[in-house]
Amino acid sequence: MLHLVTHQSEKDIEGDLHFQQNKKHFSEQLIKVLRVLMRGQELTAQDAAQYYGVFSLSSRCSELKRAGITIQKNWVGEKPKVRTYYLTPTEIDRIKSLKIA
Repeated sequence: MLHLVTHQSEKDIEGDLHFQQNKKHFSEQLIKVLRVLMRGQELTAQDAAQYYGVFSLSSRCSELKRAGITIQKNWVGEKPKVRTYYLTPTEIDRIKSLKIA
């Protein structure tokens, strides 16, 4: 079974207060990111923010990684290079076969 949860606290008091006040919002972002990646799409931080309202893509991907999902990342383009995140077809199939809690 796959459990999707955001991290539980931040490093400093102000960050932790912001996190605790917005925990539901971060959980919703986690689901959005997973849905986009499950469609086989690559996702950049700019696209995540612009189209899905996810402003910390690397944090959401780290949380998915802690849940057991293998997210690939790659640098693309010339200067400035942009990091993309994606799932392989094999990983998408594996996730589809899991029961997500």
